[in-house]
Amino acid sequence: MSVIKEINELHISTKTILVSLVCIIPFWYLSLFILNRHFVNSNQIHIPIIVAFCLSVCYYILNFITTLIFSETQEGDKNQPLVDRIAFLTTMTCIVSIFWISTVLFIGYYYDWKFISMTKITFLISFIHFSLFLVIKLSQKEKKK
Repeated sequence: MSVIKEINELHISTKTILVSLVCIIPFWYLSLFILNRHFVNSNQIHIPIIVAFCLSVCYYILNFITTLIFSETQEGDKNQPLVDRIAFLTTMTCIVSIFWISTVLFIGYYYDWKFISMTKITFLISFIHFSLFLVIKLSQKEKKK
């Protein structure tokens, strides 16, 4: 019961980050199970869960930074402090992450990809988003000068 009490006492942004990670982990585990069933069946249950957790954290951090950059390029949100926007940004990050993992998993299953290929493509898509929004932000800074 003390763990639940401690979670309830956390700041709203920390709670939304934890909930987002908990929502993303099953999608990575499912993709691991579908595209590399032998790895899941041949190992103990905690090893695929740890792999899914690590991929979720890395993918979430990349997408969260991308979402932060995207929100800074928008003009309407500049009045609010970043702490107030964190809950919204983490929710958007979770939705975008789940969308891309699901889409690439569907395509990967259809074309019989390996799990490594699916993971590379998923991270590549996120990196392209990150690069695109970074270029947009830098070009906006150049325009202001």
